[in-house]
Amino acid sequence: MSTLKSEFKAVPDQNDLAALPRDLRFHPATNDRPRHLTREQIEQFNRDGYIGGLTAYSPDEIGDIRAYFDRLLANAATGPIVRGRKWTDASTGDE
Repeated sequence: MSTLKSEFKAVPDQNDLAALPRDLRFHPATNDRPRHLTREQIEQFNRDGYIGGLTAYSPDEIGDIRAYFDRLLANAATGPIVRGRKWTDASTGDE
């Protein structure tokens, strides 16, 4: 019976990264007919490396997302703590 050895590493080390043929130089973004960003925004990105002031979510959407994360945080702070395969009540220490 033969076994196959995987050459895949989930996290490459520095030697692996150094061996890759990569071009990490900055290449300015170009777009002759921008549809979503203005030419000024593209120029700002090429100059500064970022674009600010973009609206990703409406105020209502942000409110829903914030409420969701608030619930997650509240549950994480007061919910059971997992230790191995046993559940422990964080407030009492009871299993």
